[in-house]
Amino acid sequence: MGMESRRMLSVLFGEQFDNLRHILEFHLGPEAIILDTTYGHGKLWQNVNRTKTTSNMWIIISNDVDSKSPAKYHYPIEDLHLIAKIHGLFDAVIYDPPYKYDVESYVFFQDPKKDADWQPNKTKWSVLDQVQCAKKLNLSAPQLLKEDGLLIVKIMDTRFKRELILNHKIIIDMLTNFELIDLLIYVRLGVGVFKNANVAQVAHGYYLVFKKKKTLNTADTTS
Repeated sequence: MGMESRRMLSVLFGEQFDNLRHILEFHLGPEAIILDTTYGHGKLWQNVNRTKTTSNMWIIISNDVDSKSPAKYHYPIEDLHLIAKIHGLFDAVIYDPPYKYDVESYVFFQDPKKDADWQPNKTKWSVLDQVQCAKKLNLSAPQLLKEDGLLIVKIMDTRFKRELILNHKIIIDMLTNFELIDLLIYVRLGVGVFKNANVAQVAHGYYLVFKKKKTLNTADTTS
């Protein structure tokens, strides 16, 4: 029997959870085990497993550094290998970092073992945070994935003080241990009121699909 034909356009229209479901159906087999490293309150997974049949029900292992999140685990990026010791290697890892700057967000790359007073207090998310977290993920994610496993990143570009910040390029540039195999653009159905005058308002985001390279760079490049 030949391989089943699967088709997906590179531009997706719909809500984030619908788009994620399409991507998982396209790239992963049924009952794949997926680690969401930035689970939050699970909004991304709303309706993902609610299909007509149970053939594509995925097993979701949730992690979020925010202790108030309903996620099963609360590890920083550099300690995610501890989850793999419990559940084994994953078919896919999801990474959905903040994309807006100078707004309150949890800086989830901090390591509580290096700071006895560390608490997941809200702080201002910066471009430097984006870069450092991606670098840490570049080192930790290969330890989490099966040989043919995928790293899927959801990200949007943004504007900060009228400057266009290409977050998707930051992520791609930092993930040197991975090969980008798909760049999917998703278009939001409800953009809301316009906030940017005289410049185009960002109304789309990206799902970046990576596979890990066979030869990895294990040097600590997080400084």
